[in-house]
Amino acid sequence: MCYVGLLSLFCEVHGPVVLMTTITISESIENLLPQIHSELSEDPTSNCEYCQSFQAKTWPCLVSQEHNVTFLSSRSGVYDIKSFKHVCLRCLSCESGDKWMACDNLLNGGVLTYNFRVPDHRARGMHRLCGLSVLAMGLKKQGQAAWSCHSTSILNSSATTNLVFPKLEAMASEMIEKPDIAPVSNDKRKSLAFVHLNFSQLLSSLCLESEEFVKFSPTTANIQMTLNLELLRKWAFNQNGFVPLLTSYFLKKNFKVEVMELSHGQCLRQLLEYFDIPLLQLRNDYHEESCKLQLNNAAAASGSSVLFKVTNESILKIAVADDYLPEDLEMLTYAKKLQTILLEEEADEENDGSDDVITMARLDLHKHTFSSLFSRYSQCCKSPKRIQSFKNAYELSDFDIQWLENGATKR
Repeated sequence: MCYVGLLSLFCEVHGPVVLMTTITISESIENLLPQIHSELSEDPTSNCEYCQSFQAKTWPCLVSQEHNVTFLSSRSGVYDIKSFKHVCLRCLSCESGDKWMACDNLLNGGVLTYNFRVPDHRARGMHRLCGLSVLAMGLKKQGQAAWSCHSTSILNSSATTNLVFPKLEAMASEMIEKPDIAPVSNDKRKSLAFVHLNFSQLLSSLCLESEEFVKFSPTTANIQMTLNLELLRKWAFNQNGFVPLLTSYFLKKNFKVEVMELSHGQCLRQLLEYFDIPLLQLRNDYHEESCKLQLNNAAAASGSSVLFKVTNESILKIAVADDYLPEDLEMLTYAKKLQTILLEEEADEENDGSDDVITMARLDLHKHTFSSLFSRYSQCCKSPKRIQSFKNAYELSDFDIQWLENGATKR
């Protein structure tokens, strides 16, 4: 099974047209360029003033990498042009409503689509109909009916739809409010680059959810050597101290940690350093002789400090100042999701190492996503409507938004 991102548009001349498809590729881009050039040259719609996107001679495609996976965006999609055109036609001409999902036998899978309209003085009604779609395509050689149901059940699961639809809606809202990145913009490079980067992140999340392409990732294999997942899972299981300690760190509070063994302090320090966000300029001081880790933040109040005690089984919050992290204070989603990832992928006794690799791939994506939120928030913080879409897309709370705002203002 593979995932595909699709941007389509209703052209006044050619009807429903595919502007861009984003796919994952395993072969060299140099091997695909001749085919991409050829398909663009033969496509009669590629030079239409209403629906042009990539250009064969100047910039035929976009390429990026996420977690050692290469994402390619082109007009045709390279591998299955007929299926993509079929989805485009169905999205813009056959189905009703702005948001829908369906099983499709031609795809051997399913499709989720969010349709929207962007202002365009050249279009009838002064608005152009566009569509953002995510496709789950099964393998043709498998039993068609079985794979179609399997792919659709994964794509239509509540966890997946809660991820896909808010993300597509956030992308559409941004393109509506920013004409320079809309599909009808004169600056096609900027517009398609915006969609490509967002599709790449979304497809990365979907692939990790279904454990696609992560088990043999060299990046995750290297990360695995730096974190003691067995010990981290024990700490994450304790609801008392793990998330409050991480929240303390990311809020740049003063705190102290006492560890029972040297290895515990080293493990905790590696965790904090790995999930550090450079923008916040976090730091910690670890003293091996006394087995104590301390964060002293000059910006925090001098009297605000908390003590955590770390054992082989748990992290305990021992003492809290009156004004520091009250019991009813909401924790950061960044910290809570980190805990959730560790607990979701508990390794079994016969673990061959693949569970740990998948866990590290999820943690790596989690870190990457939140690190990018500061810059994304600074771009949308002027519009209340966009902030709400931003919150929904990334499942953030008002407390998280305040944290992002404090960090974004320091850029």
